[in-house]
Amino acid sequence: MDRRAASQGDYDEQDRRVKGAEVFVGGLPRSATEGTLREIFSTCGEIVDLRIMKDQNGVSKGFGFVRFAERECAYIAKRQKNGIELQGKRLAVDLSLDQDTLFFGNLCKEWSAEEFEELIHKTFKDVISVDLATASNLDSSTSKRRLNRGFAFVRFSSHGAAARVLRIGSRTDFMLGGILHPAINWAERESNVDADEMAKIKTAFVGNLPANANEEYLKKLFGHFGEVIRVAVSRKGQYPVGFIHFGSRSELDNAIKEMDGKTVSGPNRGPSFKIQVSVARPAVENDNKRSREEVKTRRSNVSGGKPDYSHGRYGHDSVERQTKAPRLSNRVADVTDPYEAALNSLPSAVNELLLRILRLGIGSAYDIDIHCIKSLSELPESGAVAVLNQFLITGSDKRNKGEYFLSLIAKRKVEAFGAAQILQDTTYLSRNSEIQTKRYRHQDYDYTASG
Repeated sequence: MDRRAASQGDYDEQDRRVKGAEVFVGGLPRSATEGTLREIFSTCGEIVDLRIMKDQNGVSKGFGFVRFAERECAYIAKRQKNGIELQGKRLAVDLSLDQDTLFFGNLCKEWSAEEFEELIHKTFKDVISVDLATASNLDSSTSKRRLNRGFAFVRFSSHGAAARVLRIGSRTDFMLGGILHPAINWAERESNVDADEMAKIKTAFVGNLPANANEEYLKKLFGHFGEVIRVAVSRKGQYPVGFIHFGSRSELDNAIKEMDGKTVSGPNRGPSFKIQVSVARPAVENDNKRSREEVKTRRSNVSGGKPDYSHGRYGHDSVERQTKAPRLSNRVADVTDPYEAALNSLPSAVNELLLRILRLGIGSAYDIDIHCIKSLSELPESGAVAVLNQFLITGSDKRNKGEYFLSLIAKRKVEAFGAAQILQDTTYLSRNSEIQTKRYRHQDYDYTASG
């Protein structure tokens, strides 16, 4: 235990020292070397580390990272180098978020926090912390063991360590504890919301609510803190969440201070539960609008256009907010662009993972066209997420990314539905004559579907 605590302390100290001083560099030519990166970015400030990501054969994956001694140097690099051309390719330079946390879903709800943490430490290396979401609206008088909500967040010592676990967990034969295949994905990171804008917010986000919570219940619960202008309850997710609009920021702050983490009685004198209250974040709608604009920009191939990565790579809700309640979808249904409509028809988790691939330049709207998206939508959500995770890890170095993407879908369909069913579905076959002849061939695997 002491060793683990010491390791986490060392990591936290290192994390504070380098936070915000690294940039992600995408769109690198295959011939680019670390010397090339150093030559390009040395004018931005002192470089303490740089690396180009390579596959198992030592071939560049087309992206890398540059770490500076100071955070300001990273901002200079993004401002000066994003969009420049190198050997005919346009570089994408963005602040690296050093994502190190994974979301684990589809977990056994009988596991206790202690059992799950022990299992994670036995299964994976470089684990820093484990946060299993537990149900809080059960009857406290019951003798049954407290159930968890079936999902958790696990932080690792580095982005590389987390990426290795994601790669392992995406394999169809991986079983956690020998009993189940978890849904593993990157946890979403908090977006860069301006501090002044945050200070103006007067709305509380209320999570961990029982299923029968309604507007009237929340108004009674929060009414004594001041003027309650409006109350809303959303039931789009698995659990309801509430929004309380106060007349002033001081009323909001008092409500959070008094109510966050407090045990209260449920509606109609129902079972007690621990309520969770925080400042409602404003970035959801803006980030989704920006994501759609990025897709349009890539599809129109505007000369000199520079994609905006300023909102970060991983979405907009903090890990803390994700543990409080499932994230709400805020996609706009009224769209006229067929590609955008196809994107918005995907489940939220699939949609956001695909948008992240497009933002990072690992694949483009040309590679993953509407044809690919429709094929992807025919998979179960867990299968679609697995395909995108695999493409995220291995797709950047493929010559024909579209065919590689479709081959991943074909493999998942065979595993999920059987070869006979897949051969009846020709929505993805027009691109590849080998697939049309029942042969699924690729450099990563080669198998034949019996028909």
